[in-house]
Amino acid sequence: MIGTYLTQHIQYHRADLVANFYAGNPVFEERVRMLTGGMIAKGTSPIEAHQRAMALLDGQVMRQAAMLAYNDCWLFILLSFLCVIPAVFLLRKRRGAPGAPIDAH
Repeated sequence: MIGTYLTQHIQYHRADLVANFYAGNPVFEERVRMLTGGMIAKGTSPIEAHQRAMALLDGQVMRQAAMLAYNDCWLFILLSFLCVIPAVFLLRKRRGAPGAPIDAH
């Protein structure tokens, strides 16, 4: 159940984060330009440098989406335990019903 929850939340957070990746976003364009320029300075062709920059940004988005999804899972687990803890106090030991005799050798 947690695995499914985690997978769905990774997809949700990734879609939310990728919404900021568009050509008119100045922060996105600056980041791509900076990464591409750094790779060109190390000898990579401009086309390959741009592709690698996009791949690096995609990896960063995936890591951030996974971290947000894991935070959601921890919160889900915490809430589950908080809901179950009161039930522990409702459990009682049976009184008056002795256990079966045990043979000791």
